[in-house]
Amino acid sequence: MAVTGKRGVGIPTILLHDGEGTIVSIEMKTGETYRGLLDETEDNMNCVMKDAVRTDINGNTTQVEQVYLRGSQILFIVFPDIYPLQPEILYIPVG
Repeated sequence: MAVTGKRGVGIPTILLHDGEGTIVSIEMKTGETYRGLLDETEDNMNCVMKDAVRTDINGNTTQVEQVYLRGSQILFIVFPDIYPLQPEILYIPVG
């Protein structure tokens, strides 16, 4: 994993990588939501989820074994409640 700084990745990307292996919800710009195991992530926020449930804008659900989500199309990600205790959130150096 890269480090923060002028040439590194930022804290949101670090948290995204730390979230691998947890159950997350991801909402897309199209209004679809995916809830499942966050299997792999990339620095550009592309994500691979396994055993996910896709919910479309009408509320219809579909079970998907594996799905690749393009980072530029992700609106937001909901992580487990444990993440406010992460050191990256508790201490952010200034300057």
